[in-house]
Amino acid sequence: MSKLNTIFGVVSRLLLYGAIMLCVCGSAFADATQEYTVKAAIALNFARFTEWPESALKLNAQEITLCVLGDNVAEEAFLQMDGKKVGNRSLYVIYLSRPRNLEQCQLLYVSGLDKNTTIQLLTEIKNQPILTIGEQRYFTDYHGMINLDMQNGKVDIQINLEATKQAGLAVSSRVLKIATIVKSR
Repeated sequence: MSKLNTIFGVVSRLLLYGAIMLCVCGSAFADATQEYTVKAAIALNFARFTEWPESALKLNAQEITLCVLGDNVAEEAFLQMDGKKVGNRSLYVIYLSRPRNLEQCQLLYVSGLDKNTTIQLLTEIKNQPILTIGEQRYFTDYHGMINLDMQNGKVDIQINLEATKQAGLAVSSRVLKIATIVKSR
C-alpha cells in the first residue's frame, strides 16, 4: 500500500506541475498572441499610410504583399490580416521561413531573428522599396524603417525617416505624429 501511495503522490505532483506549467505557458502564449495581433494591426495601418513608387507595385496588381519573417506566433497573428483592404488593393500575407525572395514584398515584418542575421538582412535590402518593420531595439539603427517596441502594454513606434526616404517610400504625416523619429548609425 505504501508503494501505491508513493506512486500516486508522484503522479499527482506531476499532474499538478503539468497543470501549472500549462497555465503559465498558456498565459504567455496568449500574451504573445495578443501582442502580435496588435503589431499586425499596426502593420496594416502602416500599409494604409505609406506610398510606394509605382515601380514597387506590380502593374495592375490587386495586392500589397506583407511578408512575415519570424516565429509561428507572429505568423498566426499576421495571417488574420490577409485580405484586408489597403486602399483599392488587398493585403496578401506570406510567411517566410528564410529571408529569400524578398523582392515580392512591399512590407517585411521581421521577428525573432538574431541581431547579426537581422543586420545582414537589412543591409541586403537597404534602399529597396520594402517597408521594413521590426521589434528589436537596434532595428532602426541599421536602416530598419519602423520599430515596434512593446513597453508596459503599449507600443512605442520609432521610424527611421531617412531609411524610408532612401527607399523611395513616403509615410503619412499622420503616422509621423505618433512616432519617434530616429536615425541610422
